[in-house]
Amino acid sequence: MASSRDADDGENSIHFSDYVMSTRLLDHYQKSSCSVTPTITATNEIWLGQHKRGYNVIVFKCRKYNDANLEHHKAEIGILKHLQNAHPFIIQLKDSIDLQYVDAYHGHRCIIMYDYQSNGSLADSLPSKGGFEENIARTYFSQITSAIDFCHRNRISHTDLCLENIYLDHNFNAKLGSFKNAIYGGAAENLNCSHVKNNEIYTMDPDVDNINWKGAYNAMQGDLWSLGVVCFVLLTGY
Repeated sequence: MASSRDADDGENSIHFSDYVMSTRLLDHYQKSSCSVTPTITATNEIWLGQHKRGYNVIVFKCRKYNDANLEHHKAEIGILKHLQNAHPFIIQLKDSIDLQYVDAYHGHRCIIMYDYQSNGSLADSLPSKGGFEENIARTYFSQITSAIDFCHRNRISHTDLCLENIYLDHNFNAKLGSFKNAIYGGAAENLNCSHVKNNEIYTMDPDVDNINWKGAYNAMQGDLWSLGVVCFVLLTGY
């Protein structure tokens, strides 16, 4: 299998061929008040990969290889590298490959590898009536706030903070993920609304024109609005 890495090759590099793609995960969720309806995008699949010689499982995010997806791929890797796997409540980047031939059906893919969060997303775990008990909601909100604060102190705006993009590890700790539309630096202060066109609507900053997607907004402040919505949903369930 021909491949091209954007990460430095070394002893800790993950070899795609050593893993079996065992289960396709849900790439995106559309949230209603009582249920989560999964959909799969045409160009972006997420798989669980299990090592052929052990129980090690990691997540493979496989984008169809084209110029637009390669740009998104490199931007997401850049954000995660800037965060340096340094925060306990943010998913960790394991490795990445710019170009990987998978097979005749899937063709070439850009691949990002993450640590696996075995208990799904907060949207999956949210009680259908009444939300979480206050002490549980407080714990999750504190963890999420800590992760967003770390991002902001590193000049990164997440832009798509929602329960579907917060995952739960084996100890049910929250892990902020899905940095595909995150923005680094001063551009976040005057971000085009069209940049977040495919993000979740229910946590979106009201300053975003989500009808015509024109104009701009402050993405840093937008993250704080989204935090407030997440807190509300954790406590109420809708």
